[in-house]
Amino acid sequence: MTTTFNDIKDIREGNFLSRRSKNTSDATRAKLLKPYDSSTQRATKVKVKNAISDLDHIAWQFENQFDTAPGNRGKHLIMQTKVNNKVDSLIKDLKALQNIL
Repeated sequence: MTTTFNDIKDIREGNFLSRRSKNTSDATRAKLLKPYDSSTQRATKVKVKNAISDLDHIAWQFENQFDTAPGNRGKHLIMQTKVNNKVDSLIKDLKALQNIL
């Protein structure tokens, strides 16, 4: 996600939560307005860690299983490179997020 000037302006003015949760139900909005306590923080860290693990598994599958599928001979190297580059980029971003948390 790219942060824009409007995002920063909304955060400073306190409108960011309302803009992002504009189309949510009342129950979801109530969850979003709960304080960010230590249990929520731990849960967020686990979610980020699981996302990194899942992306790593996807990259592993493309490196080791995708090329053996029927009809993928030759095409698999291009797809494999694209997927692995994107996964590596996402993992890098998630690790940066993990360090912030």
